[in-house]
Amino acid sequence: MPNRKYHKIRVVFTVILAVLLLIWGFVLKAPFIGISAPETSHDFSSIIKDNVSGSTKLTDIAMLGAHDAFAHKISGSSKYDSNAESAYNNRALFFLMSGILARNTKTQVSSAYKLLTHGVRYFDVRITLHNGEWYAHHNLISDKLSAYLKDTIRFLNENNGEFIVFDIQHARLADREYRELLDYISSVKEGGNSLSDYVNFDPRYTLLSDLTLDDATLNGTKAGAVVLAKADFYYGSFHYEYFSSIRSEWHSEFATKNILPKINAEYKTLKDNEDLDRNKFRVNQAQLTPNYGKGFFQCVTDWTLLNRAQKHNQELLNHKDFNAWLSVMPIFMCDFSDSQKGNFNKLVIEKINQFNALNSK
Repeated sequence: MPNRKYHKIRVVFTVILAVLLLIWGFVLKAPFIGISAPETSHDFSSIIKDNVSGSTKLTDIAMLGAHDAFAHKISGSSKYDSNAESAYNNRALFFLMSGILARNTKTQVSSAYKLLTHGVRYFDVRITLHNGEWYAHHNLISDKLSAYLKDTIRFLNENNGEFIVFDIQHARLADREYRELLDYISSVKEGGNSLSDYVNFDPRYTLLSDLTLDDATLNGTKAGAVVLAKADFYYGSFHYEYFSSIRSEWHSEFATKNILPKINAEYKTLKDNEDLDRNKFRVNQAQLTPNYGKGFFQCVTDWTLLNRAQKHNQELLNHKDFNAWLSVMPIFMCDFSDSQKGNFNKLVIEKINQFNALNSK
């Protein structure tokens, strides 16, 4: 009789252990993300040139932005960034949760060149020094920074009159100085040009608030770029200092219903204060943020951040106040910026083009 009782206990224990291992293997460790780069014939390479007057201030141009833009190479086998915070540089926790971390870290599926041809003009960039080389990351390592720079420069080489914002939101420098990173960015060339060759003005002597599209693109004869960085000016500098050049309120919410009140609060603040930060780029941080505490169940059921983003993006695009948001926060930044679900990418570019055509001076 006791043996039968112990046998039942062992069976129950074995079943429970098997279920736990299955949950661990599938929910926390499963490496596959399951969403690939969108196939589309849409080519939005000339949206600035075609829809924005040359006398329009750069800070008033509506743009599609890519949050953590250079993350498309993140996968279940990506290495964690040794400079990262929290779970991402904890070997044990990373081993236990690598799958779900990857699925809720990959924010884009397209290369920089594809994002540009799909209409993205604002790039939220994260850079880290990993194993002695500069990489793009979103806590997990994506690809070498040079690959994204060459992609970006290739587009600028091909498209006179277009304009981008290259915003270095975060740079993990390890033992290096910021100037070394900026010097490296200037050293990477494609077709004989570097990114800094498309900064067609001297940011030390030209106020961002005064810059027009014509100033940035030499009257449409060349592509233009503005680089933002959390670094001081120096001789040969080609960037604007980040904090004096941008307003970008991070909402840190994991569900559409939670982020909408915060987007609307930022909209009301700017609408009611007509001069507030009009000399800066103003970003609608419309992307959701994974939350492994409050939103763990949603992180699991939606499977990936990308899957959640492509549903969330459509809800914001269809919101009654979308055009009003653009009027005070012209940069609409999101995850999975070129999602084709619900024709999002085409429709958001159409709305941005319409806004620019009506409001450029």
